[in-house]
Amino acid sequence: MISKSECTHYLSMSKKLLPYIGGLLIISVLVILPFIKQTQKKATFGQTVSANSSIKKYISNPAPISPDKVTLVNSKTYNGLPVGEVKSYETADAWGTAVFIPQNHRYPGTDPADKVNDSAEAAQKQIYDIISFLNEKYGIKFVMAEGDLYGKVDGDKIDALAEKIKARNTFANQVSVLKTEMKKQNVEASVINDFSVSATGYIESLDREIILQGAPYKMKSEGKNISLYGSEVQGTQEESAVIVRNYIYQQDRQKALTGNQKTPEVARTDNSQSSLAKAYALLLSKRGSKDNDLETSFNSIEQLPSGNSYLDSLIAETKRTYLSLKNGNGKRGATTTATSPSRSENPYQKINDPQKIQTLVAQSENKIQEVVIDRRNVETAANFADLLKTNNTDIGILQYGAGHEEGLVKELNKQGLNVIIVKADEVLERENVPKISSLKQ
Repeated sequence: MISKSECTHYLSMSKKLLPYIGGLLIISVLVILPFIKQTQKKATFGQTVSANSSIKKYISNPAPISPDKVTLVNSKTYNGLPVGEVKSYETADAWGTAVFIPQNHRYPGTDPADKVNDSAEAAQKQIYDIISFLNEKYGIKFVMAEGDLYGKVDGDKIDALAEKIKARNTFANQVSVLKTEMKKQNVEASVINDFSVSATGYIESLDREIILQGAPYKMKSEGKNISLYGSEVQGTQEESAVIVRNYIYQQDRQKALTGNQKTPEVARTDNSQSSLAKAYALLLSKRGSKDNDLETSFNSIEQLPSGNSYLDSLIAETKRTYLSLKNGNGKRGATTTATSPSRSENPYQKINDPQKIQTLVAQSENKIQEVVIDRRNVETAANFADLLKTNNTDIGILQYGAGHEEGLVKELNKQGLNVIIVKADEVLERENVPKISSLKQ
C-alpha cells in the first residue's frame, strides 16, 4: 500500500500539472479535463492595472481606431466592459503585440447544461464582449483560438454553428408570434404560460450551447469581420491525448490499489476538479441537464380546439423548427462530445504493485510537463507569430487557457511580441477563489 506521505506527494504533483491540461483536452477525442488556476508561483514581471468592472454596455465606434500599446494597457480603455484586470509584459525590440485573453471553457465530456459549465458560460459571454470591442473599435481582426489545428478554422465548423444560430433566431421569432396569436385566440393563460416558460428555457439552453463553442467561434459564425485561426500542432495534440489518457487510467488504477473508493480532495478552487481522477469520475457520471418539457407543451397546444388555420400553421411551423434544432446534431461540421472510456478498458488493470503504478504516474506527470504544457506553449507562440507575419499584421488576439498564462507570456516575448493580458471578470474571480487544503482518506 502507498503511504500517506507518498499519496500526499502524488496529489501535490497532480495539482501542479492540472492547470495546463484543459486546453489540450478540449480538442481530444479521449477523456479530457478542464484547466484550473495555476498553482505554481505567479510571474513577478509585468505591471497590473485594475480595470473598471462595471456592467455598463460599451458603445463601439463605427470607424475603428488604430490601436496603440499605451491605449490597450490603460484600464480606462475598457470602462463599461467586464474586464477585471489588465497586464502588460514588454520585450526589447518588439515587432508586434499579442492581446492575450485567458479563458475558461466548457468541461469536455459534460452536457452543456451541467452546472459545472456555469462559469465557462459566463466567461465566454464576457470574452465575447471584449473581443467584439477590440474588433469593432480598434479594428483587430486576427484571432487565434485554442483547440483547433494550426491554420484557418474549418469552414464547415463555422457554417454548422451559423446554421444553428440562424435556426435559433427563427425559432425565437416564431415563439413570439405564436404566443401573440394564442392570446388573440383567447387560449387559456396557463397553457400559454407553460409553453412560454418551456420555450424560453429551450432558447436559453441553445444560447448556452452556442457560446460554449467559444466566443470567437460565435462571432465568426455571426459574420463578424474577424480572421479565426487554430493554434495546435497535430502531432503534439495526438501525443498529448495519449499521455493524458494513460495518466487518467494510471490514477484510476492507483486509487483502486489503495482501496480508496472516494478520490481524495486536495487544494481546489471553484474552477477545478480536485484531481484528474475526480474529473474522470465526473465525466463518467455524465450528470447533466433535465429533460425539457417543451415537447409536452407542443403536444398540449396541438390539441387545442382552436379551429383557426393560421394558429394551427404557426404551431406546426414552430414545432418543425424545434425538431430540426433538436435533431440537428448530425449536420456537417457539427462538433461531437468526447466519449469517456470505461474503467473496464483500463490497460493497467492487471498491475497489482502500488510502487510500479506510482512510478508510471510520476513518468506521466513528467511527460505532461514536457509535452502538454511546455511544448504546446512554445508551439502556440511560434504559430501565433508566424500567422501574424503571414497576414501582414503586427497585432492579434490570442484566446487560450488561463492556466497557460505565465508560460505563454514568456514564449510570446521570445517571439518578439509584447503581450497585453486582458482578463475577464469571471476568469479573474475564479483565480481568486480561496484554496481549501484537505486530504480525505
